[in-house]
Amino acid sequence: MSRLVTLSRSGIVKDTPLAPSPSRAASRPRADPLTPAELKTVRQGQESFVFFLENVFPLCFEGQLFLQADGSHQPFSLGEFHRDLANTIEQESRSGGRNRFCILAPRLHLKSTVLNHAFAFWQLFRGYRTGGRDLLTAEDVDGLVISYKDDLAADHIRNTKRLIEANPLTRLWRDRKQQAEAVISYEVDFGLGHTWLGEVRASGITSAARGKHPKFVIVDDPLSDFANPAEATELERIERIFFQVILSLPRRGDPVVVIGTPQAEDDLLHKLASNDWFVWQRHPAISDEESRRVLWPEVFSYDVLGQKRREVGEKALLVEYMLVPLRTLDGYFSREEIEACVNPEMLPYSLDEQFPEQGGRLEGVYAGIDIGKEVHPTHISVLAKFDGHLIQVYERFLDKVDYNTQVRIINQLVEHFKIRRVYYDSTRGELDDRGLSSVVHGVKFTSAKRVALAQGLERHVRGRLDLDEPRLILLGPTTSRQVNSILAVNQSWKRLPGEASTGTRSGRIPWPSRPRKTAPAWSWASTWARCSTDSTRCVGGTAR
Repeated sequence: MSRLVTLSRSGIVKDTPLAPSPSRAASRPRADPLTPAELKTVRQGQESFVFFLENVFPLCFEGQLFLQADGSHQPFSLGEFHRDLANTIEQESRSGGRNRFCILAPRLHLKSTVLNHAFAFWQLFRGYRTGGRDLLTAEDVDGLVISYKDDLAADHIRNTKRLIEANPLTRLWRDRKQQAEAVISYEVDFGLGHTWLGEVRASGITSAARGKHPKFVIVDDPLSDFANPAEATELERIERIFFQVILSLPRRGDPVVVIGTPQAEDDLLHKLASNDWFVWQRHPAISDEESRRVLWPEVFSYDVLGQKRREVGEKALLVEYMLVPLRTLDGYFSREEIEACVNPEMLPYSLDEQFPEQGGRLEGVYAGIDIGKEVHPTHISVLAKFDGHLIQVYERFLDKVDYNTQVRIINQLVEHFKIRRVYYDSTRGELDDRGLSSVVHGVKFTSAKRVALAQGLERHVRGRLDLDEPRLILLGPTTSRQVNSILAVNQSWKRLPGEASTGTRSGRIPWPSRPRKTAPAWSWASTWARCSTDSTRCVGGTAR
């Protein structure tokens, strides 16, 4: 009797006995030597990852049939994009180029099967090659597979080991740890008188330790998943461990492969896009809706993905198949909208320089304050109203500043900028009766008040200049803490779970496939902001 089980999260289905099978070495007689034809396949497979995927790896699935987009069942085969990935890895490695790879790919499209299980298998299959070594001189090789949690990494090891056990070309390999399902340790032997040790171990990313230097590292889904997104502090910790620990494990020139589905536009997977040492690729399941062009048409045609959309819902499809970060879907504003409000050339006024007198086109100065202290510190924003538009002239986060000192800073800002009116969140009353200026007014946030504030901000963020609607112009850069804090607010006007709060400093990598549809709001702006290329204040001038 047998049952169907999935291999990892790839969607591959494999027949396996209900009871765990004993080690192959202990359960069958001595294996026959490899034939000349098989040895030729071994040599070619060792030299080329593409050849290995097309001619060696499919032998792991002999006798199995897999569902295709047209409803038929066919033997195991890969798509063109799988071969392109393998070719990229092979060419970069062979040319001595970048040997670091970050691949964003959709769910059920064999990203773990190809870039984790097959790649690890190939590394053991060929041995460690340095200085022109070949099949008869290859050295011992060891690798490390890292996932979000230890048990997820161990699952990948078990799946890779099953594939190795099923492949007829490995029949002479000797399992050195027959009882350890989550550890791969083989004496690799092709019957030519030379053997090497091939090992792969598993680790959760937060438990990865310095000291060992594996010959290859695979990081598979380090950011948890769509159903259980990691908190912002956890994402920052993962990023820190990756750069400070993981990248220091392999020696220079040894491969690092990172695979995953993004959670946010500024998470680890997106930050690697700007890292010159990494080959970075993003492969959504649907590349063009109008032409119905898809990534893997043999298995996930446009119609199959349409069925999947109805099955899992639009949001899940966008996140897990189209690789759209979760925050992009849940945020009150899109990054495109907020970036269109940022003038990266403007510099804030300091408290040591005189601010222009109000009057004429400068209609007044106003401020808003979000009160906090520890995890979510107070943020102050000072806005000048100019020709009906709101232009930010000063903003600051008050990290670890006590409330009495906050009051002194607020009063100093009121005096320096001649602020007409300041509003702050007094729901908890932290600044009540502490000597605030008379122009500072507390507002208790009710549901109705939140809606009114949201609508007011929305009018200025989404206002159309061609209709003479007022706009908001913010200080840059687009990667600022302020911008990320605005983007971390959801449709209910609350901070998104797992996203950066005002207490989190984080950078951003541009979302690669979202062209800006709206011209920057500041391109027209007459401001008093000092441009980065011009140290003068120019009332009535144009920021360039």
